[in-house]
Amino acid sequence: MKIPIVILFVCLMISINAIGQDIFEDYPSLQSARAGFVVFDLDKDTTLCNFRGKELFSPASNTKLFTTAMALENMPMGFRWETPVSLYGKLRNNGTFIGIMVIKSSGDPGFTSFASKTRVNPASAVIKLFDTCGIHTFKGDIWIDEAVHYAAHTPGDWLFDDLSKPWGAGVYALNFNDNVQYFMDDRDARMIWDTVGVHEFTAVADTDPGCTLLNYLFDTLNKSDIRYISKLPDVDFSLPLASDTVFSPHLPEIIKEINTESRNMWAEALLLESATQKDSTRNLAQSADSLSSFWRKRLNRKRIYFHDGSGLSPYNAVSPETIVSLLCYVSESENASQFINSLPAPGTGTLDDMEISLPDGFSIRMKSGSFTRVRCYSGYIIDREQNPVFAFSLMVNDFEGTHKDMKMTIAKFLETYFTSSRLL
Repeated sequence: MKIPIVILFVCLMISINAIGQDIFEDYPSLQSARAGFVVFDLDKDTTLCNFRGKELFSPASNTKLFTTAMALENMPMGFRWETPVSLYGKLRNNGTFIGIMVIKSSGDPGFTSFASKTRVNPASAVIKLFDTCGIHTFKGDIWIDEAVHYAAHTPGDWLFDDLSKPWGAGVYALNFNDNVQYFMDDRDARMIWDTVGVHEFTAVADTDPGCTLLNYLFDTLNKSDIRYISKLPDVDFSLPLASDTVFSPHLPEIIKEINTESRNMWAEALLLESATQKDSTRNLAQSADSLSSFWRKRLNRKRIYFHDGSGLSPYNAVSPETIVSLLCYVSESENASQFINSLPAPGTGTLDDMEISLPDGFSIRMKSGSFTRVRCYSGYIIDREQNPVFAFSLMVNDFEGTHKDMKMTIAKFLETYFTSSRLL
């Protein structure tokens, strides 16, 4: 009986490979790569396509789908980070403030982020606070009070080469400008605070964003009409003289920023926030383990391996089936609209240079993921009533050629598959 069993197994494998060859028949770059593709009909509750669906792939930034979905499960919609700015000390009648300005930071990744649409210039906020109080002279200092603490600022298995890059910036209690420093160029060490209107600049990860913020504030004060004198006065911290608070966007907007623009540092900050108990030290490794175990239980799948919340770790591994299972799970939850709306459509966010045309009334929303020899796209096909009708995941690892060519190939494949197969 051994020979028939072996023959049956070989025939089965040949059949599976043939299915894959048929799917990617007109796409040599997908045929030569290791690619997995799964499509699930949400209305009929059935799998329409499953090629290499059980195999583990590197998901890259498709990891953010799991991070943001867990945040929606664990955190209230009204959540937002708060960064209070308070003045402690005495204000004399002549407009002289003698005291300490305290910035209480709690890990807001978008605090003063140039990328954030709700960005508040911290220097402008400080000047406004002084003007409101009638302060013309400031004798004192500015302190940062870190309300949260971290075991480490970057995951331990991120590649060394990424740690100095803007996309490899760590997460801190006080985050400033996405924890990226900008310089005019390699020959000019002058730091610039705003890249608007600057065509050439060098960007590197900032390993001490709190210090950078303080330098920025002191620099701005010295250039303002407010006279600043450095001093360390005795201060009563029981009651502030004045206070203002910088708020982050609410949770749905945070998740949209993460999934649409694929912000790594924001994803790590959100994972730490959703996975860490109050007053506990924030640990990236433990939070990644929590992310894995959370979805193993919710999706009833064992082979889910995360080492971070953003997807920059090369050791993350999930299958196309698992990603589609996640998409199906979220589509049936009360958080479905917030999650689906957080995914970019072609022409926006990380899909700004992709074109995918579907029949009138239908659209596609999907999360991209990429690093060296990895391209992944997972998301939904949306019908005319703006309801998700199909969940899909295309994961491509170990491909040859350029990212640009593979991106174009994937766009063409998805467009052709969903239009020519008469699914829409």
